[in-house]
Amino acid sequence: MSRGSKRRLSEDEEMYGGGDSDFHSYQSRTEPSDQRKSPFSRHAEIKRLKTGSQRRFPISRLLATMDKDKLVHLINGLIDAHPFIQEDIAQIMPSPTLQTASSTLADLEKRMNLSYPYNKGGPGKDDYSFNRVRPALMDLVTTLTDFAEHFTQPSEFPTTSFSYLHIATCVIHRLPTWDTESHNNIKRDAYVSLSGYWKRVIRQASDKVGDGKIYGQQVVSEWAKNLAQHNTVTNGLFSSAIEEFTKQLGWIIGLHSGPEPFWRQIKDTSLATAGSPAIGYVGVRPWE
Repeated sequence: MSRGSKRRLSEDEEMYGGGDSDFHSYQSRTEPSDQRKSPFSRHAEIKRLKTGSQRRFPISRLLATMDKDKLVHLINGLIDAHPFIQEDIAQIMPSPTLQTASSTLADLEKRMNLSYPYNKGGPGKDDYSFNRVRPALMDLVTTLTDFAEHFTQPSEFPTTSFSYLHIATCVIHRLPTWDTESHNNIKRDAYVSLSGYWKRVIRQASDKVGDGKIYGQQVVSEWAKNLAQHNTVTNGLFSSAIEEFTKQLGWIIGLHSGPEPFWRQIKDTSLATAGSPAIGYVGVRPWE
């Protein structure tokens, strides 16, 4: 080694504080940390990073933490933002049953009753109380009408249709009567709407008789009794439905048009058919 080379080497050694070991120690301190890692450790770190970035809380767990109202709000928001998914959601959702519809109406009715302002003397009937209750009241009536549209389709069994209409009409009976007469139009309009659904189902049931379906006298008598009850409670708002019933289905239980009151004929035919077996649809039990 030439003298010049030795001098440069000695100068380098002095700069880094000594011999070869000190020089390599400096190199290890100045190298990037990822270059010093073994291939295995770098692979493990990359795997941890990927796993951390992809690991997300399962959407099913998030949905399970939401109550019914929040889920409904979420789905409605998605449909509003993406209208094209509405048909897909409708196809995979189960159709409402009498049990689920009754439960929904009961919840909405409870919510309406809880919306009254506090009053020592009980629920108020004044304008202030009406304005407080009106949103929940309208939600109940609208939902009830939507269910009526569903349960009165021709594909439904008449027993199911008549059962729902009886339940829905009883709910309307329990709606409040307000001090201001114009506020009672909501209840009156609901009665008129339901009367139309009763007539629709009566005609559908009559058409099915023409197609060979047979209804038991006990079942038909129960439909007639419920309809007569609703007409009495509403002071005749279901008179047109009663006329339609007498015309289309009355012959099954011996009803006829004439001066004798409908309710009296119902009472007489109920006693006469009390022991008659109910034929009805296969697998469908008469009302209890």
